[in-house]
Amino acid sequence: MNIVILDGETVILNDYNYDNLNQFGSVTYYKNTSTDLIIERAKVADILVINKIQITAEVIDNCPNLRLIATLSTGYNVVDIDHAKRKNISVCNIPAYSSMSVAQHTIALLLEATNNVGIHSKSVHAGEWIDRDNFCYTLTPQIELNGKTIGLIGYGSIGKIVATICTALGMKVLANTRSMTPDPLVEICEFNDVLSRSEIISLHCPLNSENTHIINSDSIRLMNDNVIIINTSRGGLIDEESVYSALSSGKILAYCADVLEVEPQSKSCNLTTQNNAIITPHIAWASSEARGRLLDILEQNIHGFLSGNIINKVN
Repeated sequence: MNIVILDGETVILNDYNYDNLNQFGSVTYYKNTSTDLIIERAKVADILVINKIQITAEVIDNCPNLRLIATLSTGYNVVDIDHAKRKNISVCNIPAYSSMSVAQHTIALLLEATNNVGIHSKSVHAGEWIDRDNFCYTLTPQIELNGKTIGLIGYGSIGKIVATICTALGMKVLANTRSMTPDPLVEICEFNDVLSRSEIISLHCPLNSENTHIINSDSIRLMNDNVIIINTSRGGLIDEESVYSALSSGKILAYCADVLEVEPQSKSCNLTTQNNAIITPHIAWASSEARGRLLDILEQNIHGFLSGNIINKVN
């Protein structure tokens, strides 16, 4: 059994490895794989393990022995799952491994927007507290979250954890979800109602053809002035030019994101030129604990497939 890992570096970093897969066969590991090398490296695989590598119909057609594509992620939009199904190739993802970590990062971004801890700490380290006339000073407004309304777009496992934390902070939580199923923790609302009633909006939905650029100039106009927008989901949910314009005009108080539409960041992305944009490099999922769970579930996915008890199959 040939197991080929095409882009495994971001998962293991410096504290994990893929040794647990040796029990299943011969493992070939690549830190990353450029587009021109995907077919060459993948064609010998019985099991292909990928994170962000695009597995197109062409790649699948050039892998005659391929039986399983195992993603190192919850999302699987990088795989042509319909073509894989036609070829009788299973695709398995890794659900919910990072829900706690992503929810925690969401709140970290929110607190940075409201309290600007980093800016004030940097100021103190620069000596700006020395010889001040008063015992304290602020460089930005300090915002209390108690009593504020946060609107969640998407209400899956991550959104529910975020709702629990926000409720503990004294916030009112609105949520828009496809099912519109009532929930005792939040008020389920239509999308436009969430936009117009919330002081903070946080995105927790998967990206698909129906919600690409769901945050755009039209939806921003429905929002309250000085709104805070948080995106720890997918960059493509946001029309970045519209957000840039609203940051410039002051309509958006802060845009806090762990994702961009193009990753790694494109040189043409201008969001980082705005002081009120807080951007982290897609790290919300990457706690040591979450990556450990991911590798455990990857092992379970492969074991389940080989033993005839497949789990987490998405096609």
